[in-house]
Amino acid sequence: IHKNEDVIGVDWNLTLVDTNIINGWSLSCSDYSEVSIFDSTNIIIDCMYRSVISIYDSYVRYLYSYDYSLVSVYNSTVYELECYWFTGQLFFDETKVDGWWDIYNSQFYVEGGVNFTKANLWFWDSNVTRNYGVNVTMNDAPAPDITLTLYDETENPIWSGITNASGLSSFNMTLNDDNHNKVYSLRTDDYLKERCVSLISKTPVLIPIYSNFIITSIEDISGNPISGGVKGDTIVVKGSGVTPGAVVNLYWDYVNPAYLINTTEANPDGFFEVRFNVPEAYNGDHYLW
Repeated sequence: IHKNEDVIGVDWNLTLVDTNIINGWSLSCSDYSEVSIFDSTNIIIDCMYRSVISIYDSYVRYLYSYDYSLVSVYNSTVYELECYWFTGQLFFDETKVDGWWDIYNSQFYVEGGVNFTKANLWFWDSNVTRNYGVNVTMNDAPAPDITLTLYDETENPIWSGITNASGLSSFNMTLNDDNHNKVYSLRTDDYLKERCVSLISKTPVLIPIYSNFIITSIEDISGNPISGGVKGDTIVVKGSGVTPGAVVNLYWDYVNPAYLINTTEANPDGFFEVRFNVPEAYNGDHYLW
């Protein structure tokens, strides 16, 4: 392109692979152009006027977003991210922003997985709506039906949700001149876990829960130890080591969606007891978790 001084015959839609843009030059994308960049080492790019930009596995020295454009960055590093008069969308996947993030007179939406490792934030006269994905695990497995609550700095709840069968949830938060530098608290109501959330928080928000509880016995209704049952039998599961007052959910088999068969709260001493009737199921081994 640099050798084509009149820039003649260049398609609006462009794919670049293994590209190094020399300092002092930049790639300007506008007027509905669609540009994809792969495996490149020094990208300097202006995204403007309804352009659609996708960047993969690259190092982006400078990313400038203006007007309404759609910008997606995958498995890459961005050193300088500037959003001026920007009204579009930013999507990230396994990407880190390693330097400046300037936001000026803009209203835009951000989602996906990004880590602002060394971000220096400058914010002025803007509204940024960011989607925060949340991933909750229990002993390294997806944790369904975990209640999450987001609190502001004055301990007022501003959002609540429940993880799905894969242990996932998400929420949106709009940051402006008044609250862009505030820190919010995301908590799991049942397990007393907490994560701080701000405009430059890493997403997805990971909340690992490690429980030390153990099942001490599985008995029939008369208190006799058992190792199995048939449909309709009442089974009593007892355990210990749970946070006092925490909710204990008992699930049947590893299925999707998770099959919740009963729930209870742990006693002040951390012990719990859950009763349930054996569901109708195929013969063979089944699992309680």
